[in-house]
Amino acid sequence: IPNFHGCTLHQDTNFDDAQFNAPPSAEAARAFRTLKLASAQQQAIHQEQRFFRYEMDAEAGIAKSGRRMMFWLYKRLSDYGLSLRRPLYLWLGTLGACGLLYGLIAGPYPSFATGIDWSRTAQWAQFAAINAIPLPGFDRTLMELREALFGTEKPLLLVATIIELLHKGVSLLALFLAGLALRNLFKMKG
Repeated sequence: IPNFHGCTLHQDTNFDDAQFNAPPSAEAARAFRTLKLASAQQQAIHQEQRFFRYEMDAEAGIAKSGRRMMFWLYKRLSDYGLSLRRPLYLWLGTLGACGLLYGLIAGPYPSFATGIDWSRTAQWAQFAAINAIPLPGFDRTLMELREALFGTEKPLLLVATIIELLHKGVSLLALFLAGLALRNLFKMKG
C-alpha cells in the first residue's frame, strides 16, 4: 500500500512504472485517494484517473454483496466512468439485439418465395432506433409503430413492451455512462 499521507509531491513525480498490488482494504482505498487528490492538485489527469481506478478496486474488494455488484457493473460497463468505448458498445449491442427481437416478434418472416417486406422492415428498424435514443417527443410515432408492428394481441404486445422497457433503460444507462466518460476524460467540472 503506497503511503503518501501528508506528503507534498513534486510536479515531476511519476508513477508510470510503479506496480501496486495492494490487497483491497479501507487503508488501500485511503492511500489511493491521497494519491488521486495529489494528482488532481497538480492537474495530472491521467495519474488522477489511474489512482481513482485503484481506489474503486480497493473499495469494491471490501464492499458487501449489493454494493460489490454495483462496483462490478460500474467497472465492466464503463471502467469506473472512464471508458467511452464500453458504453457505446453496450448501446450498439442493445440496439442490435433489441432490433432483432423486435423483428422476430413483429413477423412476418421473409422467405425466398415472398422476399423481404421492406416497409415493415423499415418500421421495426425505426421502432428500434427511436427506443435507442430515449428522448421525449416520439410518443405518438412509437404508439403508431407499436400498433402496426405488434397489433393489439395482449401476449405479443406484453412481450414487446417488456423488451421496449429494457431497451430504453439500458440505452439510457449507456448514454449516461458515455456522457460521464466524456466529462471525466476531458475533466469538465459541473
